Amino acid sequence: MNKIVIGITGHRMLTSKQKEHVKPVIKKALQNIIFIEQERDINAKFVALTPLAEGADSLFAAVAKELDIQLQVILPFEKDKYLEGFASDETRKEFELIYNEIPASNKKQLNTLNNSQPHELFMKLGQELVSNTDYLLAIWNEKQGKGKGGTADTVAYAMKMKKNLLLINPEDEMPTINYLHYDHRESYKEEGIVYPPDTNHLAAFIIKKQNQFDDSAVEYSKKYRKLWTTGFVAGLVEVLAFSINASVHPPLAIDFLLSTIEFLSLVFILMLVAFGNSKELHHKYVHFRIISERLRIKRFFCELGFKIYDTIVSPIYFTLKENPEFLILDNTIKLINLSAWSYWSFEKKKRYLEDELILNQQHYHERKKAKFIKRNELYKRIRSGMFIAVVICLFVHYFKIANQYFLHIGIHVSDYAPAFLETHLFEEITLFIFLFLPSTIAACEALKYLYEWEKIINLSAAMSEYFKGKANKLKDIFTESELEDFMNSINRDMLIENLDWEKYMHDKDEVPT
Repeated sequence: MNKIVIGITGHRMLTSKQKEHVKPVIKKALQNIIFIEQERDINAKFVALTPLAEGADSLFAAVAKELDIQLQVILPFEKDKYLEGFASDETRKEFELIYNEIPASNKKQLNTLNNSQPHELFMKLGQELVSNTDYLLAIWNEKQGKGKGGTADTVAYAMKMKKNLLLINPEDEMPTINYLHYDHRESYKEEGIVYPPDTNHLAAFIIKKQNQFDDSAVEYSKKYRKLWTTGFVAGLVEVLAFSINASVHPPLAIDFLLSTIEFLSLVFILMLVAFGNSKELHHKYVHFRIISERLRIKRFFCELGFKIYDTIVSPIYFTLKENPEFLILDNTIKLINLSAWSYWSFEKKKRYLEDELILNQQHYHERKKAKFIKRNELYKRIRSGMFIAVVICLFVHYFKIANQYFLHIGIHVSDYAPAFLETHLFEEITLFIFLFLPSTIAACEALKYLYEWEKIINLSAAMSEYFKGKANKLKDIFTESELEDFMNSINRDMLIENLDWEKYMHDKDEVPT
């Protein structure tokens, strides 16, 4: 059975308004820690370790009692001398009320004051507190203290000792829970992150990272498709030059020019295949798109203050363990669950989820489907036109040859024999069409495969219907817990969709050549 110790450090002087704002956030932070640890061990026991000073410490102790968390008190020196530093009789009575309810075995005095300086003993208290905790909750304004041994020094020591630190700034108008995992401490208050009024720091961090990976995915997708499109165009240029050469029999100078174009096109295509790094571009595109999509859904958990129930890391991430983005994917689950808190009302959360995720995605996939249907229909018309041209040419050419053959063996089939069919121009046009158009159709089919128009249409239609169904289900949700369950069901479904897409894209390594 695991024993999880949660410590507190924080400011003594909190206004009544700050206490009112901070207390529910402390309660949620403790509940989040319990959720995380009980997922690992359902029998885990929790202890709240506090110096029980006025302000943040006493507030923490009161919340821990409400949650039936066992209290332990650690004092820097003698209790009587410790209480002399309290600002009022009211806060001293508050201390005594809590202190007297705690068994003697759960009380500890570190040192005696004697000739020691109080700030030195407070410094030792902070270090002892950090050393004996699994999580440290800091009610801190994020400013340097006026003297040694204060909250700022305790927070700095906790970071140095790589403790899990949950920061709540009491001076924020709407305090949030900022989980500062030691692997992420450099990203906290990272330069360039925008802090919208209604978005907490972690959500802003995830949004920034999601946009970065999304931009990278778009960049590599463009490079990959541009590479193959260029190759197809070069192939068509080569076939065009060959078709003109073979059908027209031009003068030597033009023959040389067309042969040169044909040769250079083939060399260019071979260079693209050998040195184009198409597989690397493709893998990076898939890699960054997967990360971006997983961060996109996590952003909503962050903004809505919801926990992610299924914290198993997707198999797609296993190959990323050597890359920094693995921490972003893996640890954001813990970051989100420990930071889960939002001031938004249930109705606001429900409306935001409906507008920004469900309807937004439904309309996005509907627009995407319509756009690709239009492209695909245009392509089909062009392809049909080329196919009909080949069929007509084939039929006319066959009619001419068949008629000549039957006349040769003495069988009269038809008197219809246009003079044009006997010209060299007809032979040249026929040969050109036979050589060029089938190759063009094949290249267009390869481009269609590359750009996945029909797959995108089908997938967009399915996703549009999915979110349409979710919009209908959302109407029957009336509680916060139901909304959190609903959000988790979307997360699971989107993870499965991401896995299916990732498998399809990696199976697509055999690109058209």
